Amino acid sequence: MRLERRPALLRRLLLALLPALLLLAVIGALLDDLQVQRLAGTVYDQALANTAIALAARQESERDDDLAVHLGALAGAVLRRNPQAGLQYLVQSADGRVLAGQRRLAALAAAPSADNPVLADGRLDGRPLRVATYRYAGPDGEALIVVAEGLAAREAAARQALRSTLWTNLALAAAVLLVVTLGVRLALQPLQALGAEAGRHDTGRLQPLATGTVPREVLPLVDGINRLLGRLQASLQAQQDFVNASAHQLRTPLAGLQAQLDLLIDEQRGTALMPRLTGLRSALQRLTRVTQQMLALARTDAVAQAGLQTGSSATVDLEALLQAQLQHHLDAALARRVDLGLETAPASVQGEAWMLQELVANLVDNALRYAPPDSQVTLRCGRAPEGGAFLAVEDAGPGIAPAQRQRVLQRFVRLSESDGPGSGLGLAIVQDVARAHGAQVQIGEGQDGRGTVVRVLFPQPGSSNVNRG
Repeated sequence: MRLERRPALLRRLLLALLPALLLLAVIGALLDDLQVQRLAGTVYDQALANTAIALAARQESERDDDLAVHLGALAGAVLRRNPQAGLQYLVQSADGRVLAGQRRLAALAAAPSADNPVLADGRLDGRPLRVATYRYAGPDGEALIVVAEGLAAREAAARQALRSTLWTNLALAAAVLLVVTLGVRLALQPLQALGAEAGRHDTGRLQPLATGTVPREVLPLVDGINRLLGRLQASLQAQQDFVNASAHQLRTPLAGLQAQLDLLIDEQRGTALMPRLTGLRSALQRLTRVTQQMLALARTDAVAQAGLQTGSSATVDLEALLQAQLQHHLDAALARRVDLGLETAPASVQGEAWMLQELVANLVDNALRYAPPDSQVTLRCGRAPEGGAFLAVEDAGPGIAPAQRQRVLQRFVRLSESDGPGSGLGLAIVQDVARAHGAQVQIGEGQDGRGTVVRVLFPQPGSSNVNRG
């Protein structure tokens, strides 16, 4: 199933911040434009006023007939320094005589004012101009000086300054995004640590997640997870209690029914009911065995999910365990004319005694079921060359093909319906019990390539291979 692709929290945050940052950059650029235009206007107005004052100073110092030439040279020098200014000027005496420049600028002259020079806006030939009017009064008399320039130069300077500030604002926005990215990654580290802790969480114990270092904003989520873990723990405990109670309640009536049927068979021996009673006893035995296996499987699952450490985990003597199972299956072996033997060495493991009993019981029952008459079934235990303890059950039956050895460890798998009665749960229980103890189930051939040997290899003491869900 394809999972829906969800955007990352960081990407969503950056996408949410980006429009706001761009809007702030535009607003900042507009404000900068107003500020730059004001500053550029102030600078250019001061330069324009200085030009008018300079023309007045030249008019005062030049007393010959070449005043117009000198004033023209000064204006040309100013124009060369700022070719975009479009500078125009007028120097007019008190009696209205044009000393230099263009007469038509007189119409742009400002009225007398306390400020001198006076700066104002004007238009000439349809072009907007900035005009400085300076009224000179000196020892040689009075003069009117008008200096006008176009707005192209100051507008170009304002645009250049605006471009600079715009790039600066964009760089600041990018820097903010970078800082936010780093900040969010740093802020999300507690969440990543929480995820790592949840990944390492012992699902068997179902302990609540620690909340000591959890950010306040994430605390409701962690509290919800902890409440879920608590409910799950209670559910698993209820399931285990039910399975344990069911196992106890079912064994007694089945055993009583088996005893009553055996008595009835003894009473009806030699009658016409015997074939039916014998078939009924076989069906009851199979039902009892399947019921026991199903309950054992359910109890194994419950303990595996709850973790071995929550049960009565203890040191189990494998040698004593195999001897007890040999005594328990001795009558069945004699009835099948199978020699049930024991080859043991001192060995012990840490685990659940009843689960290991189920493991060995299913191995022995499976071996006796497939062992031919007048053959041997051998139970072994000891220390493995790999370092841990092992137990094994070997029979002289038909064997299991290598391609089927992993498949038979699955539940309800039987290689052939002609192999006799069975439910396909025996080796599955062995596999589940072994996995719960961190052990490995190995299936191979018996001696001389005949039969089957099932070997359970337990981890070394102190190993952390125990399965905890």
